[in-house]
Amino acid sequence: MTSEPDYSLELQFSRLIKREQDVDLQRVALEIARDEYPELDVESYLTWFDEVADSLKPVVMRCPTELGALKLICEELAGNRGFTGNSEAFRDTRCSYLNRVIDTGRGLPITLSLVYMGIARRLGIELHGVASPMHFVCQLQTLDGPVYLDAFSKGRILTEEQCLEWLRRVSQLPEEMIRSSLVPTDARLIVMRMLNNLKSLYAQHENWRSLWKVQHRLTAMQPGNCQEQKDLGMVSLQAGRPGLAVELLSRCLQTCNEEHEQQAMEHAIEQARSLLAAMN
Repeated sequence: MTSEPDYSLELQFSRLIKREQDVDLQRVALEIARDEYPELDVESYLTWFDEVADSLKPVVMRCPTELGALKLICEELAGNRGFTGNSEAFRDTRCSYLNRVIDTGRGLPITLSLVYMGIARRLGIELHGVASPMHFVCQLQTLDGPVYLDAFSKGRILTEEQCLEWLRRVSQLPEEMIRSSLVPTDARLIVMRMLNNLKSLYAQHENWRSLWKVQHRLTAMQPGNCQEQKDLGMVSLQAGRPGLAVELLSRCLQTCNEEHEQQAMEHAIEQARSLLAAMN
């Protein structure tokens, strides 16, 4: 049986588990990518961010406003380097891993946003992630109010009202709900959104090995969340870890009040015990 993940070697993800602030989002995204790409050289990708930012410094330093500087970043990343999204990204797990986004220029709104945020931070520009419904964007505060960057659509920049109207159309949600979401979110929630994207895709593909790693991270970040514990138990059964499945699901069963969930867990526990018996 594969050993349990050791997050102590992942300095940034460990900080998220401890609920610490000021996490390096680009580094933690690359730490997560090692689950799927064990030989990934994190430092080489961080060097890529440094090199792109350094190449932009001479023109950014002459720019009188941060909005103007952001437009230069968009021109470089979307115009010159081809970073953009497409419909296939939502079905491709590779588009959720920052290393592959840098390699290919294709990604989800959230991973493409991490590219822009990483470059902007190195140039002294505070570009914040915004977990808006249906579509992750970035926010820049200017003297005239916030503007929003849609990294998925070739780095287009929107006013608050333009962003609100666009998200209202694509999400069909009430304006008040969308407006209340257009605020910066923290690193912890950004990483959880990334992991939940992967969780959904790996479940659709029935890739239980990769899903187990993703679910383990979600559970490590939310150890008191019964739903995440139950999901880890169910995935453990599918991923060939029946002992862990019995342990987790038996614990969840003690606090579950929903009859259909109780039945599902009891059935899964029976399956796991049968697998354990066959292994002995």
